[in-house]
Amino acid sequence: MTHVTGNHFYRYVSCPSWVYRDAYVDAKELHPLLHALHEQGLLPEVKRALLEGRDHEEVDVEDHDEAFVRTLALMKSGVQTILHGALVHGRYVARPDVLERVEGRSRFGDYYYVACDIKSLRKLRRDVMFSGAFSADVLHLIQGVKPNQGYMMTPDGLVLSFVLADVEEEYHLTLHRIERILAGEEPSEFLTSRCKATPWFSDCKGSVEGCDDLSRINRIWGEEATRIKEAGYETVDAFAREKPNCLPDLIPNIDAVRLRLLHAQANVLVAGRHRVLGPVTFPKAPVELFFDVEADPLRDLEYLFGVLAVRDREETFHPFLAKTPREQKDAWEQFVNFVASERGMPIYHWGWYEVDVVRRLGAKYDTAPDVIEEIIERMIDLLALLRPNVLFPLSFYSLKDVAGYTGFSWRAPDASGANSVLWYEDWLAFEDEAKLRKILEYNEDDVRATAHVKAWVEREA
Repeated sequence: MTHVTGNHFYRYVSCPSWVYRDAYVDAKELHPLLHALHEQGLLPEVKRALLEGRDHEEVDVEDHDEAFVRTLALMKSGVQTILHGALVHGRYVARPDVLERVEGRSRFGDYYYVACDIKSLRKLRRDVMFSGAFSADVLHLIQGVKPNQGYMMTPDGLVLSFVLADVEEEYHLTLHRIERILAGEEPSEFLTSRCKATPWFSDCKGSVEGCDDLSRINRIWGEEATRIKEAGYETVDAFAREKPNCLPDLIPNIDAVRLRLLHAQANVLVAGRHRVLGPVTFPKAPVELFFDVEADPLRDLEYLFGVLAVRDREETFHPFLAKTPREQKDAWEQFVNFVASERGMPIYHWGWYEVDVVRRLGAKYDTAPDVIEEIIERMIDLLALLRPNVLFPLSFYSLKDVAGYTGFSWRAPDASGANSVLWYEDWLAFEDEAKLRKILEYNEDDVRATAHVKAWVEREA
């Protein structure tokens, strides 16, 4: 019997083909830490720390059936908080991080249980809510009463709640699709940015490129691809060959401005060459800083703040490293002091994450608000500058994709954000200096890649 688990919801939302390929092709063995990363989880010791001071029992058993026997005994005895419990009913298996006793009536007496997952996220996400709804359904089958709300605890210990009825319809549709996939129905391929986190990404990407599927178009939504196909354009090439002036009449249910952008993106994919839509201007400055953060989401830890300083064409890399989690504050303060000393100089980065880190750690360590605001005012998201002005013949606009297209290459063939987490965990466990060097090299390559793309844009746009 194939079990349906809460993990299936994380995998389905990332890529439905992940569920199918694991079940019917050959489930790929992943490093245990990568499993937790894919599901936005935290290390067990971090979860325990969040429950410190609370009366709780932990079910430290991997086997689902054995863990359920233990969990059920704890539920019947009315334990207040159960960590890592198991809920099993037929083919359904839920392993919520926390089961919490609340007042009410159930088969157990004058109380029942609600489920809560502990995640590295700070906002609720669809897959977390679906998994929470699934746990609530299995709880209903076991205790005879269904909770009204689902819960997620953030790394800061904040508990976020959501009304299960609000996600009920979409959750059941998703559960139905997962069950059909597990029964043998192969889903259609559709490439999204979340596919990159799956172990099947290269297979899915090859399949999508082989049939020239519309999901190759950067940031196209599934609904948009469906409407374009309904208009008779099954491939990127067919869509690109249509005259742009005809498209609003042929596909009236997509906004005309949005349709022109998708069409232009399809054209650069077919041509295999970028297209400049408008000028990209940068502030003139004697010093430019390029900034990138390395993090270990499993510990909710930012441990390396790398800055490349470019002054009179001379480049100097400054890594501010926390060799242990306890050293984060020191590394952060060294970083703040360094960038504050370069007052007024632009700080380039790629994407939204670095700004979020600066705000969050500034609040965590009581950094002077005027210092934080001055740093943020100087931060320039290079990706946000490029998007409206340059189209790349790429399905994704990650730093690695864009920098790779413009001619930059990373020194380590296995360089990736996920692998950097594994390297850091190896460093903490074994003090492997080689892994620490790889992390520093990877971070330096990231900031040099950002500088490389900026220089490329100055030449091209």
